[in-house]
Amino acid sequence: MTEADLPLAQELGAWVAGYDLSADPCREAIVDRAKLHFLDAIGVAFGGLTSTDDFGGAMKAIVDTYRSAPEATLIGSTDRAAAPLAAFYNGALIHSVEFDDTFTERTVHTEAVIVPVALAVGEACGASGAEMVQAWAVGTEVMLRLAAGVDATFALNESGFHTTSVFGAYGAAAAAARLMGLDAAETASALALCTSLTSGTNAGWGVGAARNKSIQPGWAAMAGISAAEMARAGVECAWTTIDAHLGLYYSHAWKSTWTRSSVVERLGEAWKLVDGTFKFHVAGVMMQATLDCAAEIAATKAIDSDEVETVRVLVPHQYSILKDRPGFFDPATPPESAYGVTANWPYSIACVLLNGHLGLADLKPETIFAEPVRQLAGRVEFIFDPDGTRHPMDQETEVAVVTTQGTRVARRGRHSGYFATFDRLRDKFAAITAPLMPDAAIAGIIAAVGRLDSITTTDLAVAITAGAPVLDY
Repeated sequence: MTEADLPLAQELGAWVAGYDLSADPCREAIVDRAKLHFLDAIGVAFGGLTSTDDFGGAMKAIVDTYRSAPEATLIGSTDRAAAPLAAFYNGALIHSVEFDDTFTERTVHTEAVIVPVALAVGEACGASGAEMVQAWAVGTEVMLRLAAGVDATFALNESGFHTTSVFGAYGAAAAAARLMGLDAAETASALALCTSLTSGTNAGWGVGAARNKSIQPGWAAMAGISAAEMARAGVECAWTTIDAHLGLYYSHAWKSTWTRSSVVERLGEAWKLVDGTFKFHVAGVMMQATLDCAAEIAATKAIDSDEVETVRVLVPHQYSILKDRPGFFDPATPPESAYGVTANWPYSIACVLLNGHLGLADLKPETIFAEPVRQLAGRVEFIFDPDGTRHPMDQETEVAVVTTQGTRVARRGRHSGYFATFDRLRDKFAAITAPLMPDAAIAGIIAAVGRLDSITTTDLAVAITAGAPVLDY
């Protein structure tokens, strides 16, 4: 049997089990990327605890009902839980405010799935920081490569499934399997078992609180850990569940095709995990460049909102698939909750034009539903770029404000998150956590993540917990 004939679970399982970060010539770049994603994920998780609907409190109450073994840290609390439950809770928090990472090739959010798995299973296993980074690397890469196998810009999202949660379960299983020390056959079984556990559709996004979206990465994290635990216990299944007839790609990528080479070509050589982008506005990744432009206009202080006649926004062609869905582009329909503004283009743009930013502190009814925001949102018009040949993240967006006097102020640009550095993410982390914990706790977490590959998972857990007492329920 040639390598091309192997089931994907078997080929990926062998690579995950045999990968050695210490011998990889790309080690430094991988470790540097891990630090970015861990810092961003931990900070955004703390931010998720500030939601006005107390989503974090509800998730914590669910975890508490199980009274599980105290294996792993719950971000924002001094309590602990079994690794699968801790990953579920932390993953849901990370994705709960639309402030986490995005890999734009197929619109995948990895850090809400893989970071919680690496943290929880790493802590439960007593792993070193280097082992945790290694598990993060293989888990993230498996998740991204399986998503890249779908021949569509938005991968499974175009078929109604949530690309992040569906492929996240496989990445979570890979990360957990590596930390648990599973061999190639056991890892293949863990990956194959994920097909029975993975889930998540995109129905209801932008409607109400849309919390069905928030929980999906956390569920994927728990599913992947569960699959790895089953495989470790000797549970077996066919390794063909991902790529065979009637398998995952057959059932979920029904609106497109899939390509094996996009999954396995140069695996372990050309790393997809180095291409992640980060958000600096609390909104979906599709809006980031547009909100950057709006923020630049606000910074000029050249606009009096009372004199705005219209705000014209150029949007990449591919996003037109959302124009008839509730909660996205209709300026006459306000978000159903403060959190809902993260998907609502007119209200997000109006908030940034008026306030200069859209951060976690802005996700309050008195800000989002203020009369000036409502009035300005009603003047936003969208023009969908007819050029659909390029990836939307490679296209420029434009925001143009036209006043009643005929003045036009416009800005064009791309998503600035491509250019994130550790220092920039450190500033984002500090801005999120400053209202929540002492400066010493903030500095301790940042320092621990900065030494991620040379500390232990226990060291990192201690640093995270130092910021918890003020947030305990």
